Amino acid sequence: MSTSRVPRPRTTSSTPRKPLSTPASTTSSSTTSRGTPVTRAARGGLAAPTLRTKTSASRLQPTTPRSTAKSLPSQAVENPPSPVSPRAISIKEQIALRRAEQAKKASSSKNGSHDGIEEGSVPNSPSPVEEDILGRWSIRDTIDRAKSSGSILLASRDLTRIPSYLFESHLSLTPQPLKGAPPEVVEPEAPPKQRRTGKTTWYEQVDLTAIKAWDNAIVEIQPEISLFGSLKIVDLHKNKLRRLPESFMDLVFLVNLDLSENELEELPDQLASLPNLANLNVSNNKLRTLPFEIKENLSLRTRSESFFSVTIERAKVPLPSLMLLNASHNMLTPESVHLPSLPRGLVDVDLSHNELSKASSLITAIAKLAHIRTLKLASCSLTNESFPSRLTPSRSLHHLDLGENDAMSEAAVRNALQDVEMEIGPTHTHIQGILNVTFGKPGPVLEDWEIEAERRARQRKTSATSESVFSVRSETSKVGSRRPSLQTSASAKSRSVAVSPPPPPVKEGWEIEAEQGLLTEGGRRRARAAAAAAKAVAHPVSDDHGVSQINSGVSSLSISSGSNSSSLIQFYDGPHATLTLPRSQPQPRTHNRSFSVVPSSASTNASELTVPLPTLPLPSILSQSFSSSIKILVLSSRKMETTFVLPSTGISDPVLPHLEELSLDNCNLASEVSISQESSTIPSTPKESLLHVIASLFPTLSTLDLSYNALTTLAGVGVLFTPDAEKKRKGLTTLRIRGNRLVSLEPLEEVASQWKGSGGIPGWRGEEIDLRDNEIGRLPPLLGLLPLEVLLVEGNTFRVPNRRIWEKDGSKGLLKWLADRV
Repeated sequence: MSTSRVPRPRTTSSTPRKPLSTPASTTSSSTTSRGTPVTRAARGGLAAPTLRTKTSASRLQPTTPRSTAKSLPSQAVENPPSPVSPRAISIKEQIALRRAEQAKKASSSKNGSHDGIEEGSVPNSPSPVEEDILGRWSIRDTIDRAKSSGSILLASRDLTRIPSYLFESHLSLTPQPLKGAPPEVVEPEAPPKQRRTGKTTWYEQVDLTAIKAWDNAIVEIQPEISLFGSLKIVDLHKNKLRRLPESFMDLVFLVNLDLSENELEELPDQLASLPNLANLNVSNNKLRTLPFEIKENLSLRTRSESFFSVTIERAKVPLPSLMLLNASHNMLTPESVHLPSLPRGLVDVDLSHNELSKASSLITAIAKLAHIRTLKLASCSLTNESFPSRLTPSRSLHHLDLGENDAMSEAAVRNALQDVEMEIGPTHTHIQGILNVTFGKPGPVLEDWEIEAERRARQRKTSATSESVFSVRSETSKVGSRRPSLQTSASAKSRSVAVSPPPPPVKEGWEIEAEQGLLTEGGRRRARAAAAAAKAVAHPVSDDHGVSQINSGVSSLSISSGSNSSSLIQFYDGPHATLTLPRSQPQPRTHNRSFSVVPSSASTNASELTVPLPTLPLPSILSQSFSSSIKILVLSSRKMETTFVLPSTGISDPVLPHLEELSLDNCNLASEVSISQESSTIPSTPKESLLHVIASLFPTLSTLDLSYNALTTLAGVGVLFTPDAEKKRKGLTTLRIRGNRLVSLEPLEEVASQWKGSGGIPGWRGEEIDLRDNEIGRLPPLLGLLPLEVLLVEGNTFRVPNRRIWEKDGSKGLLKWLADRV
C-alpha cells in the first residue's frame, strides 16, 4: 500500500531548509530558536508547514537540531579581531599583583562573602595552600625535606614558635602547648596533587643537625627541642626570645649557637657544660651575666627513664671548645664574668658597648689567655684608672680594639703596653708580628696598599742613621748671606734636624747579575773559577790529584760557602719576619762544551752564587743582623745538598730564639740527615736523627713542615711535642709529614699513650697532624686520645676505619671513632 506525498509549500524566506527528523522523533514536539512551538502530524510522520511573516523571516537564525543526524553547514562566522598582546610587567609589579590577590582573598574569606565562588564549587571546602610569593617551599614541605638533608631553613616566615609539625614529623610526638607564646597559626595540609615533595623512606632519613629560624617573631622554644640530640647549628637571631628552656642545654653536640638580636635577660646556668660549643653569639640582648661557672651539683643524667636511653655527658671544665664569643651591646659589668671560670680556649672576644668602667682585672685575664688573638672593648666607658697600669698580653694577641673610649688617653695606653711592640691608630692596620691597637674614633677603612705605604713611610722615618744627621747651621749661614733678616733668628737657634735619605731603589734580578758580571756564560764561569780558587787557597789539601780535588768540591761550591760575609737581606721579609731561601735543584746532566775545570750550568744565577747550597746553612743565616728576629724560615725544594751545616757549637746550643715555623718540604730528606760543622776542614758527614736535630736547634718551634720528603720513621717526635721550661720549648702544635714513606706510627702512638689513664702532656694542645699520602698500614686507636683539631689520614694503605667516617664528620668524628676503640 503506497502513501501519497503531500508537497511542501515553497516560501520566499531566505531561511535555510530544516533537515527532516528521524521517525523516532516525529511524535514529539520541537521548538524553534525563537521559542515558537512546531507541531508535527502523527500521520505520515511529516511536519506541518509553519507560516511566517516577512519581517520575522529576516531575523530567523539557523538552528541545529538536537539529534544524531548530520546537520547542514552553518554560515561562515567572521574571524574575531586578534587580541592585543599584554604589556610585559616587571617582577615588582608581579609581586604587587600577587599580594593584592592574596589580600582580596583574605578579606573575602573574613567577611564571609561568596561572590567569588565559581559554579559547581563546594562552599565549605578548605582553602588550598597558597604558593609563596618568593617561590619558597611551604613550611610542611620544608620540614619534610629536612628528613633527607638534615638541615632546615625557616627564615622570615613570621613564626611565633618552632612549628609543631617539626616534632610530629621527625619525632612522632606533639609538643606541649606554650603559655607565654601567641597561638600557633597552623598551615593547612596541601592536597596530594599540590605536594612538591614525596615521602622520605626510612633508610633515607638522617638526624637533624641544623635549625635556622632567624628573622621571625619566636617568643619561646618548646622544651622538646632537646630531643634533637644531633643538633650542631642553631641560628635564632633576630627574634623575640625572652628565655631558653633548661632542656636546651641537653644539646651537647651543639657547635654554633646564634642568639643575637633577641630580648634575653639571662642564659641557662648549664651553658658552661656544653662540651663542643665553639661559637657563641649573644650580642644585642639584655644580658647582665655570662654563666661560665659549672655548678657542683651538676651530674650525668638521661633524657628519659628508660634503661637504654642515651646518657648526656657534660663538660667538666667551662666551655672547653669555645673559641668565638660575641657578647657586645648588652648590660654586662666586670662582675658579670667569673674570672676563674673563664674559658681557656678563647680566640676572638667581643665585649664592645657594655659598661666595663672597672674592668682592669677582666682585661688582664682575657689578654693573657694562651690562644687569644682579638679583643674588642670599643665604647665600654673605659678610663685611665680602669685600664691596667702595666699590661703584658699573650704573644698571640694581634688586635686590641679600644676605640670610642673618650675618657681614656693614648698616653695611658702606650704606658701600659710599653714592653710590647705595637702599632696604635684609629683603624686596624693588620700588621703581622706586632700588636695592632685601635684607639680613638674610627677612621676610614684603609686598603692593603695604603697600609703598606704608611708602613714604609714610618720605616723610612725611623731608619735614620748618624750619617744622615747634620746641622742646619751651614744652611742658615748660606741663606743668611742672601737674606740678612733671617740670619739672626737662624743663628740664635742651634739645633740639628735628622733628615733621612731617600730609600734606595729596589733592584731586579737582572740588575744584580749585571753588576756582578753574570749575564754571560763566560762571566759565570769566571765567577765559579774564582770561588773555587778562593776555597782552595783557604783550605789547601795535599794530594797528587789536585785538579780532581777541585772538580769534586766545585759541585757544592758557592761564593758564600767559604765565608759568612754574604748578605741575605734580599730574601728577608721584615714585616712578616720571614726568611725564604731560593731553591737549589741538582744540576742537569747536559753536554759541557767549555774548557773550564769548573762545571757549567745554564741555570746559574746570582742567587745560586750568593746563597750556600746545603739545605740548612745555619752559619750564613746566623751571621745576618736580622737572625734574632726570624719567626718563619722557608727552605723549600733545597735538594742540591741534603746536609745541615751547623755552627762550631754543634747542636748543643739552640739557635734562632724566636723561630716559630720551619718549612723543609720537598727537600729529599731522609729520617737521618748528614751533619757538618763550620770549623771542620774535612767534609765529614755523621748521621743524626732529623727530628732530634730540629728539636735541639729550634726549641721554640710550633709548626714544622716536612711534606714530600723520604722519611720512613718518626723517631724523636716525642721530644718535639713535649714542652720543656728550661729550654723554653712550648711543644709542637702543627706537624705536616704528607707524601713521605711512613709505614708505622709507633713513635706517635707512644706520645698518645700518655693520655691513657692520665692527663697526658701538661700544657700541650695540638692543632694539626697531616699524615696523608704515606704507606701507613694501620691507624693506632690511641691517636684518638690526642687533643687535636685536625687529623688528616687520606691516601694511606689501611682499610680500617673506612673513609666515610672522616668524610661525614671530619677530624672530630675520626678522633672519636678511634678513641671509642681504645
